Amino acid sequence: MNILDRYLLKRYFVYFFGAVIVFLSIFFLVDLVEKIDNFLDYNLSFFQVLYYYFYTIPWFIHISIP
Repeated sequence: MNILDRYLLKRYFVYFFGAVIVFLSIFFLVDLVEKIDNFLDYNLSFFQVLYYYFYTIPWFIHISIP
């Protein structure tokens, strides 16, 4: 693998993971706005909500990567 290939792969992965992070943050924000009433109705703690979002990360990644 020559220097140009490494440079192009590095630039690709930087933009790819940057886009995935942006999409994940948008998905988390939209999902939180939709479900905040349910979280408050069931009196969930902050850590329980964090656990919920921690376990939904794979599903959100599956959606964000075509």
